[in-house]
Amino acid sequence: MNGRSWCLLIAALWIATSPLAAAPQAPAGAPAASAAEKEPKSACQEKVEAFQRQMAASPPPRSLGFPAVPEMEFENSLISFRVCKVKKDLTKEQEERRRRSKKCCDPEFYDVEPVKLDAYMRLCREEPVLNEIGFREMRFTIEKWELFGHSKLYDADIVFSATPGVVQPKSLAFAPRMAVPAECLGVRATSARCRRLLADPTALSRNDFPALIVYNAIYDVYVNDKKIVSQEPGVAMARGAMQIPPTGITVAFQKPIDIPGVIKICPGTCAGMKTIPESEFYAGLAVAQRIKTGEMRLDAGFVPKASQRPPDIPRQPE
Repeated sequence: MNGRSWCLLIAALWIATSPLAAAPQAPAGAPAASAAEKEPKSACQEKVEAFQRQMAASPPPRSLGFPAVPEMEFENSLISFRVCKVKKDLTKEQEERRRRSKKCCDPEFYDVEPVKLDAYMRLCREEPVLNEIGFREMRFTIEKWELFGHSKLYDADIVFSATPGVVQPKSLAFAPRMAVPAECLGVRATSARCRRLLADPTALSRNDFPALIVYNAIYDVYVNDKKIVSQEPGVAMARGAMQIPPTGITVAFQKPIDIPGVIKICPGTCAGMKTIPESEFYAGLAVAQRIKTGEMRLDAGFVPKASQRPPDIPRQPE
């Protein structure tokens, strides 16, 4: 074998055993794997997908209220709250009254700024059930939740973030009226009338709306890239929901923060909830992540995407 043949043989062996040959690189310009593709599925998501496969083969009866089929939801909404700083020129008497005041960010004692934030939420919605006291309910889990905005008063970005690595509590939507009479509950549900009613999910769903919704989440809070709150349990509630996901309603956002010398945030509201594509949801999460790691800051004139969307028309009862 001449020298040229030896060179060709060695080159072929190197290529065959090289890691580059075992794992070919993506062609130039090929899209990178999305965050969703890299992320393992949650137990709730696997359960939802199993139910969806089962229901595809045997579709559930029509529902007049809560969606009959469980689903992963991706939502964008607008959070609004006030932040404030204690005024520098308070008298001694005003300072004493400020300390006794129960009003959050009372403008008599504080410089106050309304802040609007973009919120991105992924929730896992389960199938509705009839509970043991005769009301229909639908449970869901807020699996991921990031919201971010900019405060000019503090010259800082504010981020709320569902705490990673913890078991998030269940949230709940429930009907305002009983779906069945008391005589059709538990061991008493033996009459022919009760059996017919309990076997008719469409009839049971008639009283689902207007629903009351209670949101539960454990979250962290950041000011720029500094975490100032860890694993805080929070709650929000909405009433009068006429559809799922709820539109045309305002959610009471009860997550106040008061850390002297750092920031004071009042309870606020959540509105303008919209279902969005999964790709848009993960793009929103990426912005929050870059703020939390110090890779970016929002512009002082930041305008949440949620505030630029046209409002939804609430569903009317059938």
